[in-house]
Amino acid sequence: MATEHIFEYSKSSRATCRGPPPCRGSTIELGMLRYGQVQNGRYGETVEWRHWGCVTRDILEKLATVKLESVPGFMDL
Repeated sequence: MATEHIFEYSKSSRATCRGPPPCRGSTIELGMLRYGQVQNGRYGETVEWRHWGCVTRDILEKLATVKLESVPGFMDL
């Protein structure tokens, strides 16, 4: 995957939020707006999802440096 950011509406209720406590580990319900950050791991790329409300200032500052139209899912919001 060429980008490190993803926006989308949750396709199921299986993903859990990787945001800060107390939300960390809670379910991201079907249809909720979520933000994903691509992580490179030992077995390939994975996405760490967060509720949109759990996006931190640091992430917003990173998003401010990219062309949002190029982030997968942004144009579908």
